[in-house]
Amino acid sequence: MKSQADYVSRNGERLFFNFTGDKTLMTDISTLISSYEDPKGATYQVSNFERGTVSKTIQTERGPKDVQMTLGKVLQMMAKDEPRARELLDLYNRDMGARKASVSTNTPVIVISKHPVDIGNMSTDRGWESCMILPNAEDIHGGANHRFIKCDVGQGTLIAYYLEQRGDLKSLKNATGRLLIKPYYQQDTGDLLMVSGKVYGEAPQSFKDFINTLIRWSNLYKVPGFYVIDKSLYADKINRVAIGTNYSFKEFYKTKKNKDFSNMDLTVYEDFSELDLSNANFTNCNLKGAILSLTNLSGANFTGANLSRAVLGQANLNRTIFHNTILNGALLNGVDLSGAIFKEVSLEGTFLNDANLTGVRLTGSSLKGAYLEEAKLTGADLSGVDLTDARCPGVDFNGANLSGATLYGADLSYQDFRNINLFKFKPSNAILIGANFSGLNLSKVNFNKAALFGANFSKANLSSANLVQADLEEADLSEANLSNARLFRARLLNVNLNNARMENAMLRQAQLDRANLVGVNLHNAVLAQVSFTEARMERADLSNTKLHNSGMYRANLKRANLNGADLGYCWMEQDNLTSVNVKAADLSRVQRLGSCEGLDTLIWDKRTKWPPNFNIEDYQ
Repeated sequence: MKSQADYVSRNGERLFFNFTGDKTLMTDISTLISSYEDPKGATYQVSNFERGTVSKTIQTERGPKDVQMTLGKVLQMMAKDEPRARELLDLYNRDMGARKASVSTNTPVIVISKHPVDIGNMSTDRGWESCMILPNAEDIHGGANHRFIKCDVGQGTLIAYYLEQRGDLKSLKNATGRLLIKPYYQQDTGDLLMVSGKVYGEAPQSFKDFINTLIRWSNLYKVPGFYVIDKSLYADKINRVAIGTNYSFKEFYKTKKNKDFSNMDLTVYEDFSELDLSNANFTNCNLKGAILSLTNLSGANFTGANLSRAVLGQANLNRTIFHNTILNGALLNGVDLSGAIFKEVSLEGTFLNDANLTGVRLTGSSLKGAYLEEAKLTGADLSGVDLTDARCPGVDFNGANLSGATLYGADLSYQDFRNINLFKFKPSNAILIGANFSGLNLSKVNFNKAALFGANFSKANLSSANLVQADLEEADLSEANLSNARLFRARLLNVNLNNARMENAMLRQAQLDRANLVGVNLHNAVLAQVSFTEARMERADLSNTKLHNSGMYRANLKRANLNGADLGYCWMEQDNLTSVNVKAADLSRVQRLGSCEGLDTLIWDKRTKWPPNFNIEDYQ
């Protein structure tokens, strides 16, 4: 415990702990901001986390220049391309809100109290609201359950406050969060058990973890059995818990007159397998790690239940209700879930390999880090679902709805998306190797940093799409519409862009070595610092493009159109320039132009600007 908090003093009916808490937020934000690659080449560095300032360095003609920006503004800007930035921005805003409530030293403090005033004011004149607000001038009736507060004081309820900074330890006015620790009694022996409740306000997860550690130590040698909360206290969902019972759930189940297990903590039992629990009520039940293999759970209600790490292999889940249920890390491989009813479920890290989810509605659920290999999601509604880092190779998404779904870091390699609703889906950083998007409308879609090796985008509409730093090596983009697309630092090696539309596209620092650009329309595109080594560019329209510092080693530009192009410091060694149109083009700073073939066939006029000491008439 001393690694997290140190006992400081005993002051009447309070215990005080200095608390180091969790400082990972500052590290996560600083790392993300420093790694951000601005399309304009600027770099960012957090200069003062406490003050919320970021130093932006931009390159000017006079050298580097630092500009100070607010941290919130930078994260908001990054959130357009980086979903992680939006998440960190929300955490940062909450963190700053908590910090503003403090007034002195920076050390967070935890206060555990049994003082009647501290318990009575648990939600009154605080930065949060609950059903325990006392009657006041603004609300003469108070919270719906404030009548229980007197009983909390009498029955020995404790309260834990979290203070982000020390401030006034007498009034605790700058507390940012709190939770109650309530007494539960063994009905036969009268033995006491302490149980923590919900956190109100703002506090890090490590706050509740610390309180639960203290509680586990205090409950270590309690008499095994069921403990219930006194009827005079407000139960806040859990009214009964069990520890160390020496009989099985099957034996306990026999003593029940019905199948109502609502609001119970059943973690003491491990094995629920092969039982008939059809139509049972597990509302708000704690079933962490439960073994429910071969169990009949048809029609069972798990609303608000916690099934984290539960094993449900071959369970009957027909008409089973999972509303606001936590199934994180649960084992559901090969399970038929097609008849289950889901609503806003947490399936983070859940194992769903080979599972049948045909037609299932998972709207608004979280499948972060879920394992879905070879799962069947035909016709499933995944609109708004978070599939961040999910593993989905071989998944059948035919006819599924992925509109608004987040695919950040998800692996959907070789997926055929042609019969899937992708409206406003978010595939940035996704692994989409060999995926088929042929003919789809993907206008304005964010593929930032996505792995698209060998993907098929032939005839797709990618106008105004974000493909910054995307890996499109060997992808098929033939006849695709990439007008106004952003391809900054995109990897386009051996890509097929035959007859594609790329007017006004931004390809600065992109790699197009050995690419097929035959007949591509790059009119007015930004092509600065692009590599075109051995690229095929026959009949390509490069009119009015900017090719500053680009490289065209042994590229084939036969009959290409460079009318009005600016080729400042472009390297053009051994290129094929047969019948290339360079009217009004600026070639004055081109390097190695004389090494190219076809100079005798160039189409030029008096507006063409040639390099110093280069006389085109010597070649014609």
